[in-house]
Amino acid sequence: GGLPFKAHAGGWSRGKGSDKPNPYFANPDYKFVTRGNTGVPQGPGLWNHVFRVNQENWNLRAIKQDHMNEQLGMSECTSTVNVARDWLKGMGDAALQQNFSIQCERTNLFSLLSTKELSI
Repeated sequence: GGLPFKAHAGGWSRGKGSDKPNPYFANPDYKFVTRGNTGVPQGPGLWNHVFRVNQENWNLRAIKQDHMNEQLGMSECTSTVNVARDWLKGMGDAALQQNFSIQCERTNLFSLLSTKELSI
């Protein structure tokens, strides 16, 4: 219920110091590829959950996925086949299934070229 709104999403983090640990990192269904304290989820599982729950509870209809250049700059994204693609494809597939919008910010040429194949 309520008015539709758009949220800001930055990078994924395990949590630092006294922060509460991020429960998504511990869920094996979300298949995070990690580097230190950050990572990117693989496939649509996490996104389906986040989009569905927040649409139902808050009428969230869109996110601004920010700081993509930092995540895409992870060595796992630049040196491993499909890590970046599976992150973006999972996000795009879930958004398409849930009728959800994504605004990509601070991105790079890979993301721009990927939009031809991916639903972002």
